[in-house]
Amino acid sequence: AFGTLPSTDRFQSDKSVGWMEDVHAIEYDIQHVEKMMNELSMLHKEHLLPQFSEDAQSDIVQKIEIMTADITRGYQTAFLKIQKIGRGGKFSAEENKMKKNIQNSLASRLQELSIELKR
Repeated sequence: AFGTLPSTDRFQSDKSVGWMEDVHAIEYDIQHVEKMMNELSMLHKEHLLPQFSEDAQSDIVQKIEIMTADITRGYQTAFLKIQKIGRGGKFSAEENKMKKNIQNSLASRLQELSIELKR
């Protein structure tokens, strides 16, 4: 049936499930960082518009600073999670290679976002 594994593969699959859940959590974190970056971009555009009060201008600047700090924390959290993918388990050579490829892919996505933020 769909979604079930033969009993001989069950133990091997259980080990893989844990780190794959980590990968999904990291992908969620990266999507959250992307969302915050879009919000930050909108704040920067709003900041360029003429403001009619110093308070409004100050609020926008404060929001930009907070959002930038949140994005930086998001990068750091995701990067640490990427480093920890699949630690502590015994995996086949194929699984280790797949984990390393996934780690590289996720790290590349984070690096691209970091470059984009610096622009």
